[in-house]
Amino acid sequence: MVATWALLMTFATQAPEGTEPSGKRQAQVLLDDGLDLYERHDYAAALNKFKQALAVYPSPKLWFNIAQAERDLNRPVEALAAFEKFLATADGPAAAMADARVAVTELRTRLSRLRLRSGERGLEVSVDGRTAGRTPFVSDVWVLPGTHVLVIGSGTTSASTTVTVAVGGTEEVVLPWISAKEPATAAPNPPAPLPATPATPATPATIAAPAPPSPASAGVAARADPPAHSVSSVRNGWWLGRTWTWVAAGAAVASAGGAITFGLLMQSKYDDLNRTCGSLSATHSGCSSSELRSVDQRKTAANALWIAAGASAITASALFAIEGRSVTVGPVAGQPGLLVHGRF
Repeated sequence: MVATWALLMTFATQAPEGTEPSGKRQAQVLLDDGLDLYERHDYAAALNKFKQALAVYPSPKLWFNIAQAERDLNRPVEALAAFEKFLATADGPAAAMADARVAVTELRTRLSRLRLRSGERGLEVSVDGRTAGRTPFVSDVWVLPGTHVLVIGSGTTSASTTVTVAVGGTEEVVLPWISAKEPATAAPNPPAPLPATPATPATPATIAAPAPPSPASAGVAARADPPAHSVSSVRNGWWLGRTWTWVAAGAAVASAGGAITFGLLMQSKYDDLNRTCGSLSATHSGCSSSELRSVDQRKTAANALWIAAGASAITASALFAIEGRSVTVGPVAGQPGLLVHGRF
């Protein structure tokens, strides 16, 4: 059952800039409708009402309600962003702030982050078709674990690449260098400037001659050498991300090798005793208990190592089936949470 807080929000008498005085009343109606829908577990409709209320009256406390609905819709990236906005802008009650901090910590353990680096400013970057911002990025971009498509720039000055990141991991991506003034396919070296001769307006050829590039554009073109896919290597392949699989496989091989060694030593000792004091000896005097015990000890060691080798091989097979995959665990819809009942 969803726990709710009855909270009387305190705002300045003046409505936020750009809103009408009647916006408070309209936002309150939308908020109440959203809370009723949320308590009926219609999270998508409740989220729509909360966003409408925020658009009418931009109270930062509404980000908490938006975050709760996003989390119950199993959209952890959007929920994390909304909780962070609430913590950054709202002055809510201690219980709400504490609940938001716990939610942020929990959501981050289920997500991955991209650390985007670029030498250019003002380039638009989108992740899986959604705008992530413009360079330079001062903070990491949170994403679901898995493979993502990054597009840098737009139109003729754009490039794309893919990057794979595991759950809880951070992948540093060096964005391709895209000139903001030249197409991505432009020649790497700028054209040589024309000789500084006085232009004659009456000469059509002089008027039609291309103007030399400005120093700024020449500098950009000269640095357009890095290829469009100069991105940190994408980590994929069946052999990657399987550390414990290889540890178990190595243990199986080492144990099998030890078992073979002790088995050969046991056989060698047995044959030697059989020739000196056993059935193949001339005297048939019989072997001492200590000599027989040495054979048994080597046999026991060989058998123990064979068991260890088998267990390690089974473990390696099981780990190979589960290790190296990204696992996403979604929240259960309707999980206990905190909603802010507000009065504007």
